[in-house]
Amino acid sequence: MIKALIVDDEKLVRKGIISVFPWDQYQIEIMGEAGNGEIALKLLQENPAELIFVDLTMPVMGGLELMRKVRERFPDTWMVVLTCHQDFNYVQEAMRLGAIDYIVKTQLDQETIEEILARITSRILKEKHYRMMAQSEANDASELSGHVLVGETTADFPLNFIEPELVFKINNGIWYISSMKNRNDYFQAQSFIYCQDHWIWLDIQGKSQQSTSAFYITLRTSIPLFLFYHFEPGQKVGECSLNHVAAQRLNSFEEWEILERKWLDMNWIFDDDEFASLIDKMAHTMPEREKVDNLMNGLLAPWAMVIKNELNRKRLHHEGVFPLWSLCVSWLKSIRSDIQNEMKRYTYTPAIIVNLVKAIRHIQQSDDYSFSRDELAAKYLMSGSYFSQIFKDIVSKAYGEYVKETRLSKAVIYLQETNRPIYQIAELTGFQDDKYFSKVFRNYFGKNPLDYRKQWIANNKENV
Repeated sequence: MIKALIVDDEKLVRKGIISVFPWDQYQIEIMGEAGNGEIALKLLQENPAELIFVDLTMPVMGGLELMRKVRERFPDTWMVVLTCHQDFNYVQEAMRLGAIDYIVKTQLDQETIEEILARITSRILKEKHYRMMAQSEANDASELSGHVLVGETTADFPLNFIEPELVFKINNGIWYISSMKNRNDYFQAQSFIYCQDHWIWLDIQGKSQQSTSAFYITLRTSIPLFLFYHFEPGQKVGECSLNHVAAQRLNSFEEWEILERKWLDMNWIFDDDEFASLIDKMAHTMPEREKVDNLMNGLLAPWAMVIKNELNRKRLHHEGVFPLWSLCVSWLKSIRSDIQNEMKRYTYTPAIIVNLVKAIRHIQQSDDYSFSRDELAAKYLMSGSYFSQIFKDIVSKAYGEYVKETRLSKAVIYLQETNRPIYQIAELTGFQDDKYFSKVFRNYFGKNPLDYRKQWIANNKENV
């Protein structure tokens, strides 16, 4: 258990914190309380605590003065600041004095309390680990330990108290710090991280026989992936084992095809266990960001044909990249809920609806339109007539009409983005010949393909 002391001049606040916080759950034992800094120092002298919670504005001896004295007399004690909105500006000074976190007393609910305690205990465990490492006199020569500072890509290295020969730039916004000369530098770095936006600190462990240049390449590729899959919004510090990341990355290359196929199978839309399993496997194997972004950008597009609610339909399309995997998971959870609620309007089973959406995706992505309705229906375990009925009921459009519109939409893209002749575009979009293609195109768009292309080029020149 971590022994803790509460220091606040308001008795009701002290009693409230002691009674409301789930201390046992986070292995913290409250050994006492004090109404000002002087009383707190006496208690610490009699019965040292590992952790103290300090209010900044107290009579007799305020929180900042208490923190200075604790740092001098009890350097191994961790300190957490208790603050209100009006004295928030003092927090930065408190962090410089060694506070590992802060609590805004006016913004406490059960979820916030648990998040804070989890963060504090995690930080203490990491610092205990760091202290043990620092005290070890005989580290294995191949043990690579250090720290990584991550900021915005345009940022300069901000910690001028760390000697330049210990700092190595890995990439834009990423620096490796080979060692910290003393504990005070470590605490100063941590204080900076907690007081500034857009900075992240990682303690790095891992054995390697790599050369220095190869090690830097490993950091350059591993750190962004680790942050993407294992950090939460607002998280500022963490610990990364390079050996663990390397093992996960090795599995990723072998398992990606299986994972991608399961995502595209879409059984996870209605199967909670399948969804949870896929989420865990993604975080465990850490596929490359580009693969994830490409998969997610097109994963749910076919559902737009069966979702009737316009807002829900718009939410299916995610453009760009997710900064964190946890945010991608939140988006997927929300979309799953939307789809499940929308599908309740139909009498068909989830399996049938999923197969219909797979058929829609096949139509959208196919480069070969030689398949018939019956062949496509059989591929997804339905008869042709039943498939047509389901298609019309859910998509609100006849199968043949939808296929024609899809082919014409692809033809428009070819006309706008390539210089291919009309007969080639007709072949690429599944039409028997260019004359028939031109006739269908004119009936749908009001002009033949060649005139459409000329007008599109003219309009774009005017807009340049």
